[in-house]
This record gives sequence, structure tokens and C-alpha cells, in this order.
Amino acid sequence: MTLNSMSHKRWQIVSDDSVWMFPPDVTISTVELNRELYKLSPYETCIFFAHGDSDVVERYDSQEEAEIGHMKYEKKYKAKRISNV
Repeated sequence: MTLNSMSHKRWQIVSDDSVWMFPPDVTISTVELNRELYKLSPYETCIFFAHGDSDVVERYDSQEEAEIGHMKYEKKYKAKRISNV
């Protein structure tokens, strides 16, 4: 769980080519944002790249949409799940 503008649930996956000693090429994180600040789209998926860049790739209106969207990026980047906090 993160403590800044995000709250409650986070799903995170990493690319399959990662190993314990090296960072993954891609980390995909889907979070539930603070509903008071993000009333219309309280969920978002962000892609973090090993070279330091990141990009919010999609925002969602519901948890169901967020889960479907997260799985879409999971398949796109051939990633595996590492946590469901």
C-alpha cells in the first residue's frame, strides 16, 4: 500500500525476463487513487521502465475496468505478477 495520493489496492507485475539480481525491464502498476482528488477516474495503470521513465497509460472509472485494463498490459508486455497488496 502506498501512502501518498494512492490508497488501498495496488497490483504490480514485471516483465518475464527479470531475475532476482537485476531489475525488470518493465514494471506495470495499477492503483486506486484518492477518490476525493480523482472523482471521475479513481484508478490508473502506470508503466515504469528500467531506464527511469514512466507513463500513465490508462485511467479507469471502476475497479472492474482497472482489473481488465491491468491484465491487458500484463499480456502486452508478457509480464508476470509479483504482488497483489
